[in-house]
This record gives sequence, C-alpha cells and structure tokens, in this order.
Amino acid sequence: QQVGAFSVNSAYLNYSYHLPLSKTYILSAGANAGFVSYAIDQGMLDFGDDLGDPVLARSSQFKPDVSLGMWLYSKKLFFGVSSMQLLQNRLQFANGIDSPGALNRHLY
Repeated sequence: QQVGAFSVNSAYLNYSYHLPLSKTYILSAGANAGFVSYAIDQGMLDFGDDLGDPVLARSSQFKPDVSLGMWLYSKKLFFGVSSMQLLQNRLQFANGIDSPGALNRHLY
C-alpha cells in the first residue's frame, strides 16, 4: 500500500482453530505473525535544496509483527477480543532524535 511517498508492505502467516464447547457454542482462536516493511521514497519529496530533510535519514525499516484474537460464538450471539501490533515496535526514520515513533498496540 502506498500513500504519497510513504509505503507499507507486509507478509504474514495466519492460523486459526475452532473448538466446539457444546452443541451451541464454538470458541475460535487465531494468530498471525509476519514482517512489515515501512519505506519513504525520498525521490518523491522536493525540499527545494540539496540538503534534504535530516528527519528522513533512513528510507526504510523492516519489523516483525504479531497479532492474536479469540471469538466465542453461537447462532444467537458472539463475543470477540483481538489485539494487533503486540510487539509495539519502534520506527525511527531520523538519526539522533530521542522520540521515535511507535507502532501502538490496538485492542478490539
């Protein structure tokens, strides 16, 4: 996926398991693990000088990623919980800046 000069590419392995708890209820659990590549195409950016932007010292980063979820369901109701970006990796495109960006954990 690309938005302007920023792009994200990923590859994941997924697994799910469905466990019948009774004739009515089924519990399923799923996990995915993979890698994500974040990149900035500096050639698409025009800074008006030859110096560029020091914040964009790094043009790409490759990070591992893990997500987990559970789902309890029947014909009449369902309940689920999942979380993405469990590793909360740091992204730092700049050298020497103390506050890198983070891939925040999301809970649904």
